[in-house]
Amino acid sequence: MKDVLERQKEIYVDPQYFPETVSEQPPEYDDDEVPDYGLDDEDIANETQDDMGVVNYDDVEKRLNEPEMTPQKTKSYLNKILKDAKLKKSQLKGYQAQVTKQLKRGVIAEAERQENRKRIQNANATLNQHIKYYTNKLNTTKGSGI
Repeated sequence: MKDVLERQKEIYVDPQYFPETVSEQPPEYDDDEVPDYGLDDEDIANETQDDMGVVNYDDVEKRLNEPEMTPQKTKSYLNKILKDAKLKKSQLKGYQAQVTKQLKRGVIAEAERQENRKRIQNANATLNQHIKYYTNKLNTTKGSGI
């Protein structure tokens, strides 16, 4: 590489690899298409649930689709998931109080408090959806007792 920079050697590039005009785009490139690098709502919900220690939607569906899951096991599993989610939801109020206490003591700044509060509110909304979804799924599950 040093030889090339000192112009003792030259690099040959075949001209067929250069476009005839610089403004031409490769044929597979479309100006109208923009890649979507954003996360879907489902991905965000799964990530939030993983952060909180609640079983996410994908894991629950995999578990419910296992062949040994009977209606009775399904109901008890869904009840366990709902119990864990309700516990985590009740803990969010304590987290929010802790953030307020840290702000008043001067441990964190106002911007950090707002960020933490937003995360707690997003977690609360995600848990509400989680609880609602699995309550509905539990109520529509056929099996013993219905």
